Order: sequence, then structure tokens, then C-alpha cells
Amino acid sequence: MSQDVTAFAQAWLPRIEAELRAQLAPPPSEAAGMYALLRYHMGWEDAQGRPEEAAQGKRVRPLLALMAALAA
Repeated sequence: MSQDVTAFAQAWLPRIEAELRAQLAPPPSEAAGMYALLRYHMGWEDAQGRPEEAAQGKRVRPLLALMAALAA
């Protein structure tokens, strides 16, 4: 079972990550501060707004939601 979950995660997490990044792409200037905060929260930028790849623990819920939807 855990091998199935690992394979599923390896197949889908890159797609989830790509969609999250697309949804949080740089916005119009009036919302730039909020989007910078969200990119920091996702681990894509440091506190000064510089790109970084931090721990990405925000992927479990989207993965579980996708697994549940596909199982339904």
C-alpha cells in the first residue's frame, strides 16, 4: 500500500506544484504584497522575496483531496 501511495505522490506532486505556482504567479501590483506572503508561505521565497526552495509541507492536503476524488 505505501508503495502505491509513494508512486501516486511521485506522479502527481509535480503537477500539483506546477498548478500552485501558476495560481500564485506575480499578480497585478495592488495585490503584490499578499502574493509575496503566499509564495513565502509555500516555501518558494525567503522573507525578503528572494527565490528559495524550502521545505514544502503544504502538499499533503491537495494530494489527499486528489486521491479521494479519483477513488470516488
